Amino acid sequence: MKLLITGVSGQLGSAIYKISKYENYGTYLSNLPKTNNKNIKKVDITSYNDISSFVKKIKPNVIIHCAALRNVDLCEENKELAWKSNVIGTKNIVDICSELRIKMVFISTDYVFDGYTGGYKEDDAPNPINFYAKTKVIGEWLVQNLEDFFIVRTSMLVSNLPGNYVDFTLSGLKSGGISGATDIKSSPTLVSELAEASISAIEKDLSGIYHMAGDEMISRYEFMRTVATIFGYDSNLIKPTTSDELKFKAKRPKDTSLDISKIKNLKIKFSTLEDSLKKLKVQ
Repeated sequence: MKLLITGVSGQLGSAIYKISKYENYGTYLSNLPKTNNKNIKKVDITSYNDISSFVKKIKPNVIIHCAALRNVDLCEENKELAWKSNVIGTKNIVDICSELRIKMVFISTDYVFDGYTGGYKEDDAPNPINFYAKTKVIGEWLVQNLEDFFIVRTSMLVSNLPGNYVDFTLSGLKSGGISGATDIKSSPTLVSELAEASISAIEKDLSGIYHMAGDEMISRYEFMRTVATIFGYDSNLIKPTTSDELKFKAKRPKDTSLDISKIKNLKIKFSTLEDSLKKLKVQ
């Protein structure tokens, strides 16, 4: 089986590429992947001709679409760039998958929900409250036009790579302290487990929408305190605050925790935050 992974330099894309035992190909745009070889190419997915020629050359069985502009505030400030990256890029891949009858795996987000209730199930109606989330909902709509698709909604990725909340928290702790919002809750997800689950879903030939995320709902504040404890810092260096006080440019949903019963019923498991961080510490 041939897999094409877009966004192979990102947290999830690189993890999937690393663990997959199949014939792997990858695309990146600006950040050269650490694991670079002849099967990884710089490709602009927002250019139909660029991505189409690459896909037609390698003829993958499955495209795992990880590439996206995920900076929520940047998406709010630069809607044109967000639309181009997250909607046009996705539409190009959908069109190619439709033409060549390729299965598409689309990595979506818990932010498709408004955050008023939490514990969201797959059949709960999306209601995005910022522009990033709107682009991902539109991406889901586009993907659902395909005959064979698999949509993964996940939450707050956790890894050893720079730029995620663990790195952000540890940097704050090393600087003497950091604030965490008590009113923003989600389901922190270990990237290595999500990568394994994604491959398992492909092997099981799953289709439709599945929530694949950490098996716990927790606030940003409690997340940071847990990181501090696991990595040997004083958790009192984490100060409670609210999302209003943090003055985000884009509105954040308050509780986007995901119900993962559907994927757990298929014997695909995810860890709690504490167990995820313990695994991360020894990776």
